[in-house]
Amino acid sequence: MKIILIGMPACGKTKKSKIISNEFNIPLFDSDKYIEDKYKMSIQKIFTLFGEKEFRKIEHKILKEILKEKKYVLATGGGLPCFYNNIDLINSAGNTFFLNINLYIIFKRIKKFKTKKPLFKGLNNDELFNYLLKLFEIRKKYYTQAKYIYNEKNGNLIDFIKEKLTIV
Repeated sequence: MKIILIGMPACGKTKKSKIISNEFNIPLFDSDKYIEDKYKMSIQKIFTLFGEKEFRKIEHKILKEILKEKKYVLATGGGLPCFYNNIDLINSAGNTFFLNINLYIIFKRIKKFKTKKPLFKGLNNDELFNYLLKLFEIRKKYYTQAKYIYNEKNGNLIDFIKEKLTIV
């Protein structure tokens, strides 16, 4: 079983992936944590030292490593599906789920820790919300290519996954 979660930053991919990993007893990978562990520095530091373009190359490289695993749940970074045909790679590797969470909820979450996220650092609240709107407009064409689209109206994510993957 290969389950891949994609979506905007702060939509709950990391938190939900831990629940999924426990529920289905499969290994958990978080692409951002994987990068931080492998390169022994934070995502923010990688952005600062090397820039977003280099970070996206690193992200693509580690994605190919993770996808070789036999089974897993993978929480991707928010931008991962949007570069280097990564959406095609993850769709061909497993079951992709787009966590389509309301942007206002995401905004409220990011406000609390925006200094830790390189894309949002230094933005005031109005700038942050407008940036999120623009970012979603750019990224949704990738996110909506996921095999399954989940939102709050679908109820419990575990039940949604079981239904879509016909797991009893």
